[in-house]
Amino acid sequence: MSKLASTSPSTVAAGAARVTAAFAGPAFFGLSGSGNFHLTHDLRDAGLEYFAATHEMGAVAMADAYARTTGTIGVVTFSQGPGLTHAVTALRESVRSHTPLVALAAALPRHEADHNQYADQVAIAAAVGAGVEVLTRTETVLDDVARAFRRAATEERPVVLMLPTDLQGEQFDESIAFDPRLLELPRAPDPDRKAIEAAARLIADAWRPVILAGRGAATAGAGAEIAAVADATGATLLTSTQAHSLFREHPRALGLAGGFGSPTARAALAEADVVVVFGCSLNPWTLAGNADLAAHAAIVRVDSHPRAFATAGPTDLPILADCRAAATALLGHLEGSRSADAAPAAPSDTVSARAPRGGTRTIDPADLTRRLDEMLPAERTVAIDSGNFMVFPASMLGAPDPPGFLLAQGYMSMGLGIAGAIGAAVARPERLPVVAVGDGGAKMSIGELETAVRYDLPLLIVVYNDAAFGAEVHDFGESGRPLDTVRFGDVDFATVARGFGAAGVTVRSVADLDAINEWLSDRPGPLLVDAKVDPTIAGPWVD
Repeated sequence: MSKLASTSPSTVAAGAARVTAAFAGPAFFGLSGSGNFHLTHDLRDAGLEYFAATHEMGAVAMADAYARTTGTIGVVTFSQGPGLTHAVTALRESVRSHTPLVALAAALPRHEADHNQYADQVAIAAAVGAGVEVLTRTETVLDDVARAFRRAATEERPVVLMLPTDLQGEQFDESIAFDPRLLELPRAPDPDRKAIEAAARLIADAWRPVILAGRGAATAGAGAEIAAVADATGATLLTSTQAHSLFREHPRALGLAGGFGSPTARAALAEADVVVVFGCSLNPWTLAGNADLAAHAAIVRVDSHPRAFATAGPTDLPILADCRAAATALLGHLEGSRSADAAPAAPSDTVSARAPRGGTRTIDPADLTRRLDEMLPAERTVAIDSGNFMVFPASMLGAPDPPGFLLAQGYMSMGLGIAGAIGAAVARPERLPVVAVGDGGAKMSIGELETAVRYDLPLLIVVYNDAAFGAEVHDFGESGRPLDTVRFGDVDFATVARGFGAAGVTVRSVADLDAINEWLSDRPGPLLVDAKVDPTIAGPWVD
């Protein structure tokens, strides 16, 4: 048993901060209120850099993106009652996206149940799928905080640690021992030899093998090993959105699978006779257009978490192992198998290469996105909000690697993209942070622009502005019902941005994009681009 070094006065909150600093990256996010004011300063005293959001939902989204971008455990703190309820939507996104995150949440003691800010915070956090830990004794604070981080890492989801306000200020005995075993995270089991041999036989005998890699493959750093398996077998390489660019520029890679993927990529899955799935869930988004995959293909599932096999079919071959270790083991059994004689067809553009359709006062969103991809530096982090517009940046804006592509779509909520880009900017300041957002999502979250201004972050915000909830307009346009409930006034976001202290430009044509090139030369703080996109153009969704 051992102790952690003291960095501040001996209070429970200071003890929690010391353990947090041992687990966390150098930054944390939050909103400081009455219940976590001292805790926030204790975290800073412990050596962590604090980034204050303007809303708790934004704070969690920042910590989520920071964790995804760095591969560490994100940390966020907020106050009791409305602090937690404001954060719930972003917490649910983190749950759905399997982001390891610890939320240090102030909580009122149970004897104050009649307080205006009292709520059953345990029930609220559990209801959205987050893990929950509650500090109940001062002498267990070190182990309680460490357990929250251990759970976040092993369960790959947010864990909310409730810190009652009556306990945070109590004196903490620094002689209390800390269990160092809680700092050790379990490793995935070694791949089963018989399962690897069976999978190798399937792949070697396949005529049209496809490899589909997801978040588990990206976080394991298994890109090179999986690509080597494709080279040895002639398999086509596809990824989910969370493994975007894992096989960037590889000759056998066809990019994204599913609704954001190209027709060529969807055809590869439709014609496959064996699909090897590395750390990827076969959800409707990834299988868009190929919901009946198991009807014509044998499926090998590789994942380090048993939960991945809960939805496996009766004929699927499961391999419980780290993706990198499994790919290495597979490669050892594939030596001498037939190799690829020809690379697969190049992926076609998800959005057809039609002539731009923008009007005299609007720009085609596809043309806008292509031009952005051409003019922005390759070293970028792309964060995408939710809405009808997102198919354009999701399928047409390149990223250098999986951490450089952040799609906040696990819970399908608007309003998380701008905050996510801020978290990514803190994590990777050498990369240009770019966020694509619809006008609906921008109105929900525009307050976080002030956060970017306050920290002088060179954030590029591109608002795809059709003055409507575009998905609803296109989905229900033929229903015969009026669309006035989902159409809005044309907000002048460029002027709004300038009110926050950022730069703002309006784009109605390709020529207007020259203003971005001028800003890129020195990136003096945030720039918001209010792109007036043609409201008649719908994203080419594939269900």
